Amino acid sequence: MICVSFSNEYVSYGQLIKEGNEYIIETVQKLPLTHPFLPENINNPEFTESLTRAFQDILSGLPKPDSYVALVLPSIWFDISIQSTDAGLSEEDQEETLNWKVAKRLGTAFDRKFVQYYPIPSSDTAQDFLTVSYFKEIGKKLLTASQAVGLNINIIDIDLFSAAAAIERLEGIKANERWAVWLIDDQIHDLLVIDQGNFRQYCRFSFADIETYRILHKSSADDISEKIVAELNGIRTFEIESFSAVDRVYFYSHSVDSEFFNMLLTYDIENLKTIDTFEKYKPEKLYEEDGDGIGAMCQFIELLGLMFRKMPKDPE
Repeated sequence: MICVSFSNEYVSYGQLIKEGNEYIIETVQKLPLTHPFLPENINNPEFTESLTRAFQDILSGLPKPDSYVALVLPSIWFDISIQSTDAGLSEEDQEETLNWKVAKRLGTAFDRKFVQYYPIPSSDTAQDFLTVSYFKEIGKKLLTASQAVGLNINIIDIDLFSAAAAIERLEGIKANERWAVWLIDDQIHDLLVIDQGNFRQYCRFSFADIETYRILHKSSADDISEKIVAELNGIRTFEIESFSAVDRVYFYSHSVDSEFFNMLLTYDIENLKTIDTFEKYKPEKLYEEDGDGIGAMCQFIELLGLMFRKMPKDPE
């Protein structure tokens, strides 16, 4: 299994193999992209060339022959929302209602997108769905670039969701907990809220200046993520010392040289933490050009989330 994670400037990859009953992480590596992996670049020929080059370099860096690919893409490539239908509808009526709502939300882009619906816990009178869509064009470009070198994409996941899957397992998070995953970037930050083992909200935000924040997108009208972001801002400005809106916030970044990210690594806050991705699962070969500390290793957490799709849980 080849696990691949794209960020704006880099592509990370790892290979998981099975020998007998044992799963081994053969390698985890990181490569620079020749063109930024951003939605506004999708029609640029250099973007397509960058994808092809990335898959070529990944294939040449594999310790063992493989073609099965699981892929993580940045949240910015997806439209993420919660849509509701009346409870008790047939599957056909549910799909018709959801398609109508999402078409209204996306407008003319609806016909150019793949749309998927995932049921989530709801009330007695309504059924909620996590709704995820992305442009068919990026799917086509990724398939073309990977298949050109003999690779087959079987799984596409979202960065924060894959990171959350890894964190939940590594930390042994209990089903009754409310927690969040925070992906730090220089300008725009992403937040995923998990409540009692289920998706609750996705949010994009920025810190407008040294004291204020701005919510850029929320997947629903729920105010939970704004409460968390307000507390993140309070911690940033030293106004508060812990979170009350959630039990814990886990943070990580692909920008491991970021001053803000590295400042957070020095904070001693009980329910704000990052994860040593490979403390328990050691790769045979590991990229260490960014260092070997927890701040450098957390950038690969999404890859481990993909690998956990194949790796059985350890017995309790």
